[in-house]
Amino acid sequence: MDDLILAALRDNSRASAAAIARQLGLAPSTVKRRIEALNSEGTITRFTIETATRPLDARAIVEVYCRGNASVSELREIVAELPHVSLAVTVAGAADAVIVVEGATSAQVSSTIETLRMSPRIERTRTSMVFQDLLT
Repeated sequence: MDDLILAALRDNSRASAAAIARQLGLAPSTVKRRIEALNSEGTITRFTIETATRPLDARAIVEVYCRGNASVSELREIVAELPHVSLAVTVAGAADAVIVVEGATSAQVSSTIETLRMSPRIERTRTSMVFQDLLT
């Protein structure tokens, strides 16, 4: 019975004991008592929810050019402070690094790029806004 209750909670951690009882053909008081016991004994360690993913409508690819020779650890520190960065890599070529910035709005993306540009180690950036993914 506990395995069935746990499976129901994995499917929907917010389901009430009454809803699980209906689903499993059990008494609500039995389900409630078993959930409390599973929680007390540590079998259930937390209840969670999943949220719908917000679409990321704005994306930019940013080439980063540093003043002098920036180390990888310096670049990591700079990028670690930035919100909305989904990818950050060092590259061979003219740029020192390339980052991908994704946000729900172009304002989020723009704000992240402006914050990057304020770093004293950053000489300049070159930004390409993404319009359409060709692989999906």
